[in-house]
Amino acid sequence: MAKNKILDWMMWQIDDGQAADPPELNLIRAIQYYNEKYGLVPNRLEVSQKWAKQLTAPTGIVVTRSRSIPPGQLMLALDPDISETLPGKRPA
Repeated sequence: MAKNKILDWMMWQIDDGQAADPPELNLIRAIQYYNEKYGLVPNRLEVSQKWAKQLTAPTGIVVTRSRSIPPGQLMLALDPDISETLPGKRPA
């Protein structure tokens, strides 16, 4: 993948029926959907400040707290500037 500062973000909205689930479970759902939709594994995550305190992200995912992301939403992207290999991902 070419180096590119512009990231294509995917917003994930947590359903009311899933709001009581642990944050990690909702993150796994979002990562799986991202992978199914784009055929890639995201490595960048933006979450609300509240969620950032509750969430333990998998190794290889950089988490950024954002005041503009409401609780119950996640923003996922594949950032080509992050070179760490994710679990299960072969180096390019």
